[in-house]
Amino acid sequence: MAHVHTIAVLEDDPLQRGRLLDQVDACVRPLLAGDDAFLREFACAEDLAAYVRAGEPLDILLADIVLDSPSAGKAAADGASLAGDCSAADTSPTAIDAVRRLMLAQRGVQVIYVTGYDQYHTRAYETEHACFLVKPVDDGELAFALRRALDRAARGRMEPLRIRCGFEERIVDPRDIVYIESERRVLNIHTVAEAIRTYGKLADLEGSLPADFVRCHKSFLVNMRYIKAIGQGELRLAQGESVPVSQSRRRQTQEAVRAYARGI
Repeated sequence: MAHVHTIAVLEDDPLQRGRLLDQVDACVRPLLAGDDAFLREFACAEDLAAYVRAGEPLDILLADIVLDSPSAGKAAADGASLAGDCSAADTSPTAIDAVRRLMLAQRGVQVIYVTGYDQYHTRAYETEHACFLVKPVDDGELAFALRRALDRAARGRMEPLRIRCGFEERIVDPRDIVYIESERRVLNIHTVAEAIRTYGKLADLEGSLPADFVRCHKSFLVNMRYIKAIGQGELRLAQGESVPVSQSRRRQTQEAVRAYARGI
């Protein structure tokens, strides 16, 4: 069945936003292989946040890193000479902050950063992203970035889980699961939005989950997307929670988390 890829452009300059949308439309069509694409545009991080928090679909985001704040504009156009004064870029809100705050990587969104300021090359690695493009954006480089983002999205996409919860059957995207805790025959599935209680065995559910999950304890499965730190006998998660790591699984867990981090 054909998949519809939702691709968005976050750019505060309307002319540059329109130009980039046209480039994306022209470059992505030959890459879709029978799928389709739906393009969206956002002029500010606040509009993007409202869209994401409403649960709307988003597969790929091309984000201008330096965004105008309401109180101050940019000192120069984002595509201007890199030799110019970049003081405005030092104080403006950035798309990197928005991507981190909205936890887009954990939601499976493939981020392509776009900027005219070269000092953001290092900061971009504060968040998971598919590619980094410098303005003016070259069509060939854009096509490469989109192909890479589509490939990464395909690897991370899988069928949703069907979870029996009382008299209901809940549909859960594995990417939204933070961790799963087993208490005897009860499974507590903690997602980014809620906790779902069902009956079953952790080992049975483990076989239905992607390789992003690690069994760190006989009673816990953790989505490595949400791990922020490996502590002394515990994993600290993005939501502020901690999950225990048993001594017998410590080495295996550490190796899995480090391998996952290297693959990002």
